[in-house]
Amino acid sequence: MKKVLISPIGNHDPIGKGYDGPMLHIVRYYIPDEIYLLLTTDMYQRHLKDNRYKICIDWLNSFLKEKGKTQKYIQVHIINLNIENPSRYESFPIISQEIDKIMNKEKDADFLMNISSGTQQMGMAIGVDIVSNNRKIKPIQVASPDHKSTVTFYKDDDWQQQMRDNGDNFPELNQGNRCIETDLHVLRNERLFAKIESLIDSYRYSNALELLRYEERFNNTSLFTLIKVAHAYSNYNIMEVNSLKKDLDIDLPKNFMMQLLTVAYNNLVLKTFTKEYNEFCTRITPLFFNLLVELIGEETIKEITYEDKNVKYIDINKLSKYKYLNINCKDKKPLSSYYMLFLYLDLFGDNQTYKQMQIIREVERTVRNPVAHEIKAVSEKTIKSLSGYYVEDVINAFKDILLNNFHKINKNHLMFYKNINKLIKDAIVQMKS
Repeated sequence: MKKVLISPIGNHDPIGKGYDGPMLHIVRYYIPDEIYLLLTTDMYQRHLKDNRYKICIDWLNSFLKEKGKTQKYIQVHIINLNIENPSRYESFPIISQEIDKIMNKEKDADFLMNISSGTQQMGMAIGVDIVSNNRKIKPIQVASPDHKSTVTFYKDDDWQQQMRDNGDNFPELNQGNRCIETDLHVLRNERLFAKIESLIDSYRYSNALELLRYEERFNNTSLFTLIKVAHAYSNYNIMEVNSLKKDLDIDLPKNFMMQLLTVAYNNLVLKTFTKEYNEFCTRITPLFFNLLVELIGEETIKEITYEDKNVKYIDINKLSKYKYLNINCKDKKPLSSYYMLFLYLDLFGDNQTYKQMQIIREVERTVRNPVAHEIKAVSEKTIKSLSGYYVEDVINAFKDILLNNFHKINKNHLMFYKNINKLIKDAIVQMKS
């Protein structure tokens, strides 16, 4: 991929203290294809006087070719920023504008940014630009040489002599690569991580995912994958969850149907965490229905039902051996949790599971069905006043039924959001360290 260096220019460019200045040192070790030099008014006057920056880059380019380090010809672009006073911050919006132009022109390139040249204020302004605009740029600092050259230079015009005597060109003087790749984004990571933790604590996985998608440097991290898993799980997308969790410490039932039951249970619990009680009530019926199907068995249900226009109806002619169902179903009725509860009673009797299902059925009858047909806000108090049961009673009933009737489901499977939030927060701690 094409490599592009964007570099401001300072007093130590192209040569300083008898060694490469920051810009030239980056060129030496990264060998970009193109260089865009951002010059203040003073630096631009030096360029007009003797073309020193391009001459030194061309000289280094030839030197690197002779050493077999490259075969490319480095293109140099000079940009006059028209900044008279590089110590005044109000002059620096022009830098962001020029960076925009360069990046739009070189869309498919890998970008390097010299953050060591120019005034301290310029360096800070460039750093703020990279972080605030979330730019895909690799910032590079260049450390000063450990000691100055023994050659003394008195005039700015001595740059040509300095280039010839440049210590970085001689093995006995060369101090190696002084470039330091710097992750400026750590400056915004603390705030970003705090936002993500806040979103996770309120179970807003969709918002956390969108926030991280914008921060593309995180897209291949376990943090990103964990939040994708939580988002997919909250949307009942168990297939995506299974494809994403392969390298993660996430415990789900091995059986797919058990996965579906636990997803439905955990998402019901999630609605209590987020206090979305209308959603809580409407999600009771599908979980209750599928739970009864698993407890009773598909074969038994198939024996007493038939399909009409993709709807499963109870065949009243096949209910003779099911006392309670036969009494309560006298004409054509679609299969529902109400009728399956009678069938369960016929098959297994008035056991503890049946008693727990009666709690669920009472809330379904008195709260869920009215909520489904009326636009009405529901609270914990509403559920208690209409049904006589607390929200916790419903959750505990489902939980006990799942744990006592399905050996492939354990307590950990019913704590998905507690577990995934801990994994997400652990990933954040790891990334901070």
